[in-house]
Amino acid sequence: MSWCRYECVRSNPILAMKAQSRPNETAFVFEGEGWTYRRGYSEAIALSTELLENGVRAGDRVALHLNNGPEMIAACYTCFTIGALLLLHCVAPSSSVSSRLCCDV
Repeated sequence: MSWCRYECVRSNPILAMKAQSRPNETAFVFEGEGWTYRRGYSEAIALSTELLENGVRAGDRVALHLNNGPEMIAACYTCFTIGALLLLHCVAPSSSVSSRLCCDV
């Protein structure tokens, strides 16, 4: 299990508890690739450490320019854990976004 020296990351129980109690259970599947709770937590810890060491703190704005997928989930969890304000910019053609929005109406 990964470890992070930053208390805000270690103390967030949501993913950490799942990673500890069910580390090898599939958390989600995206395009045929499954991520376990352990992997999701490890990715979030790595990104949290990177952001915190580069000066990102609670209340800071973090812009993400990512495709929808596992990395986006880990990045979102990371920002919520740190307390950073998340600004999402999903990479998708406008027609793709439009069709998704129309399907939900």
